[in-house]
Amino acid sequence: MSRQIKIIVLVVFILVLLGLAHYQLRNTSPLYNYFFSPKDLYKTLAESDFDLSNSGLEKELIFTAKYPGNHWVAILVEHPPGAMEKYQSDFKVKIEMIGENKVLSESFANDSNYWFNFRE
Repeated sequence: MSRQIKIIVLVVFILVLLGLAHYQLRNTSPLYNYFFSPKDLYKTLAESDFDLSNSGLEKELIFTAKYPGNHWVAILVEHPPGAMEKYQSDFKVKIEMIGENKVLSESFANDSNYWFNFRE
């Protein structure tokens, strides 16, 4: 085999390995996604409008995490309270992270301070 063919085969092999490594790291490494962020890394995964004046209202948003790592959960209201103020409501938030048909993590928030800054 000539030297040029060996170099071409080596380059193709390295490119295939880099492609496989990129695919694997994209799906398993938050640090890799931090340094080499995909364009949709911070795109909203699920959202819904709801009216707080409805008593007993329940909303369920189901989404699948596209990338590994922490995910931000936020409830945005039209007129948020000012600094050091609370929104007057007995609103309750329950967040479940489910994987492989079992609950991996479960969080509850009753205090409206959590509405604007809650991470899981």
